[in-house]
Amino acid sequence: MAKRKNPSAANAKRNSVRKKASSGNRGAKKNSASRKKQPARGSLKKSSAEKTKRINSANSPPGRSTTNQSRKKSTGSRKRGAVLITGVMGFIGSNIAMKLAGRGPVIGLDRVDIASLPPEHPLQKRYNQLKRAGVEYVQGDLGDPMLPEKLEPHLRKCRAVIHTAAPVKERGPLEDFRAINVEATLALARKSMQAGVQKWVQFSSVMVYGFHYPPNVSETGPLRGDGNPYCITKIESEHALLGLQGGSMEIVILRPGDVYGPGSEPWVVRPLRMMKQKQFLLLDGGRYVINHVHISHIVQSVELALRTAGGQIFNITDGISSSCREYFGALASIAGYPEPPSIPSPVARVGAWFMEVGNSLIMREAQLNREALKFAMRPHPVDSSRAREVLGLRPTVSLTQGLDEIRTWLLEERPDLLGPQASQL
Repeated sequence: MAKRKNPSAANAKRNSVRKKASSGNRGAKKNSASRKKQPARGSLKKSSAEKTKRINSANSPPGRSTTNQSRKKSTGSRKRGAVLITGVMGFIGSNIAMKLAGRGPVIGLDRVDIASLPPEHPLQKRYNQLKRAGVEYVQGDLGDPMLPEKLEPHLRKCRAVIHTAAPVKERGPLEDFRAINVEATLALARKSMQAGVQKWVQFSSVMVYGFHYPPNVSETGPLRGDGNPYCITKIESEHALLGLQGGSMEIVILRPGDVYGPGSEPWVVRPLRMMKQKQFLLLDGGRYVINHVHISHIVQSVELALRTAGGQIFNITDGISSSCREYFGALASIAGYPEPPSIPSPVARVGAWFMEVGNSLIMREAQLNREALKFAMRPHPVDSSRAREVLGLRPTVSLTQGLDEIRTWLLEERPDLLGPQASQL
């Protein structure tokens, strides 16, 4: 054989083959073998298209298939890389979107009409931040029964949906809450599953335990609506979505505590606005509990939920709680306000009733109402140890650090919320 008669020539030939394989396709053994068996390209009676295909095959990266079927599969996989976030103009949704946009395509859904916002509006600034991060904005209202159909082209690009949108208020007709939190949510989830979405992360709330839950309540409950439409429909939406688990789309439910951070409406902006108007009061000495969770820990929990198995529920908090006096006292201090005064809760209920009646006469929603008082009178912490042990959540921002972030944000972006002692900050 040629190898025995002329070993140096054989070695030269093998070295030549190795060099070609290294420069063109180091891992493509099949292509290398094909070149040895086939005659020179000039003697092949092939079309130019087939020649181009063979050249592309030789120059493809190691291990990548060049068949039409594999190419289509690879393209489909890339198209499935997007994440759709509902409520993207909200505090929670926007923070999640800006984080995930650094890792892949993000589509943000919200009902806010950006064109109608004045340039100085806080939501206009939030939209600009999302746009700079590369988030694709889609305007749409969950109350629109045709929304799932309109979103189908976007859903076909997505591997996951993160559903943060919900009515942001403490009271209202039960059917209005149910229409969004249950019916519209379930319709969008079903359309997502039909479109091939693989993961649905549902934002529920620790309010599924109601206002009178036992100390350190875990994910097993008990669940109680306590007559509040928000609590009732959050429970109903969980049950409806878990009914889809076991199909082609996995469901993970997150139950966040009281989410704070720069821009949080219920736990930063609204309390400071009321302090400025001298309307903010602690109840019963501020002895009730806040199950606070920094916004960065919410974002971390979402990233982990996208990688965990479906059919699971997690309470999400900082792992510690504070009394209302501790939290709101510290918030007042970093914003330049004195410590809020306290009144007995029965007196507060009477005052809230008068505010409801007075505002109803001028067709305006009262800033303070009796249902809102219930949200501020929860007596116990919730247990979020499962999120740390199973999900892998690792809270890294202390309450002191979180409040320092808020102080910086107030000084730089929202000086209108600062108090009379702000000059001393």
